[in-house]
Amino acid sequence: NLEVLGRSGGIIGIPTPPPIFGIEYAFDSHRIYYWTLLIIILFAIWMVRRLSVRRAGRAWESIRQDEDAAELMGVPTFKYKVWAFVLGASVGGAAGVFYASKTLFIAPDNFTLQISILILACVVFGGMGNIWGVIAGAVILGYLPDRIRFLSDARLLVFGLVLVIMMNLRPDGLLPRKKREKALPNKDSNKEKS
Repeated sequence: NLEVLGRSGGIIGIPTPPPIFGIEYAFDSHRIYYWTLLIIILFAIWMVRRLSVRRAGRAWESIRQDEDAAELMGVPTFKYKVWAFVLGASVGGAAGVFYASKTLFIAPDNFTLQISILILACVVFGGMGNIWGVIAGAVILGYLPDRIRFLSDARLLVFGLVLVIMMNLRPDGLLPRKKREKALPNKDSNKEKS
């Protein structure tokens, strides 16, 4: 509740971004914000995909599978968990900056428990460990509540039922992550080679 941050009322009058490459950002320039957001999202996807095939990505995968086994194999789990947190916080912070510059106002009431649960549901619904699954989950779960708004209070019940049914039918999500497990060579094929 600092006065600099607007106390419980939030921050009002956040300025729009300065012109970038001659492009003016205004409150009503939805198309410019759309293309800017699309570029930011594509960059974040590219960055995460590049990291997933590097040493950090393999370390994160091993930590997700079995943290104790990863530690025993020499993966510094604390270091990679901190890096995962930093990367996630950076992407979330960039999204928050973009949101604040578009709405010109932020307050604690903008980020409710329901929003946090929706974000987590998008990840679980789409499929943890697969960026395209998370995107599909976000599109579907972002679209569904608006389509059933006519149900008023019952829409949350329908939304919850869809999630429960999905978790029972496909517990790994819509697009589960691909497992990168190597098959062990067959003993018979080793004898044939020698």
